[in-house]
Amino acid sequence: MKYLPFLLLPLLLAGCGQQAEVTVTSQPVAAVWAEEELLGPTPLAMPPSTQDRTLVLRCPGYRDATVTIPAGTKGEVPATLEPVGGFALTCTSQPTGASVYLDGERLGETPLTVRDLDQDLVEVTFQLKNHEQVTQSVRFDENPAQELAVVLPSLTEKYYLQQLRQEPEVIHPYCDLAHHYVLQHEFAKAVDIFGQGVDLLVRKPGTEDSARLWSEIDRVTTKQYDFGDIEAVTTARKVLCKGLDDMLTRHGAKSPVELYAAQIELLDTLNQRQRAQNLFDQAWKASPHERRLQQLAKQRQFHIP
Repeated sequence: MKYLPFLLLPLLLAGCGQQAEVTVTSQPVAAVWAEEELLGPTPLAMPPSTQDRTLVLRCPGYRDATVTIPAGTKGEVPATLEPVGGFALTCTSQPTGASVYLDGERLGETPLTVRDLDQDLVEVTFQLKNHEQVTQSVRFDENPAQELAVVLPSLTEKYYLQQLRQEPEVIHPYCDLAHHYVLQHEFAKAVDIFGQGVDLLVRKPGTEDSARLWSEIDRVTTKQYDFGDIEAVTTARKVLCKGLDDMLTRHGAKSPVELYAAQIELLDTLNQRQRAQNLFDQAWKASPHERRLQQLAKQRQFHIP
């Protein structure tokens, strides 16, 4: 049995702009085939033929129906397809929107429920751009309704993790991977990678292009790129705020002034003005007259002790 996204196919119109005189209809909607040629979905309008015509109608979960249209037939040619079985399979994936293939035939995208299957053992494949393909077998046994949920590993994440392992002393992989996690709304993972990047800068203060890490953190605070609605942005900021607190606690007196500045800006953005001012006072005491703090005081109107 062939499973096709026939509902998306255009109707086949009669040639040369002439009005069609034969219309093939079906219950349910089905794909119409003439030998190996897909003509389109029902209802399908066609010009009359001078020869007998045999068509096959196909629909997922239903038996193929064969319709013979005698030469010269006009008007509606109806057909009814019979269901083939009682098994049902619900497919979900993380991320969603993956293409689902059942025994090699594409059914649609997750989340997806396929009904009236007549096989007690099927092979299901999930495919999504920039993610690893996942294939699993499903046996219905005594349970006629099964649910299949899969996680599709990200090829992008895999690539950046490999870069991080190969170049642990370079700041760019930390920024790229954290950015990827933010886009995927895996904010805790993003903050963990930010923390590893900060650890590198504390351990090696002269690390090249260190400004990019602080810029990437700032882009989450100020939402300089689209990674979600206001709810997602607020969640990301709160997770980042806790993470920056942990980094300041972990590094103590060794905390870079940029780390203080990042948390001060974030607290102010989250309308925690007093906490932001208190942290500014602490940072100024540790690094008085630091240019970054002077800029921050001017931009955010903080009081200089």
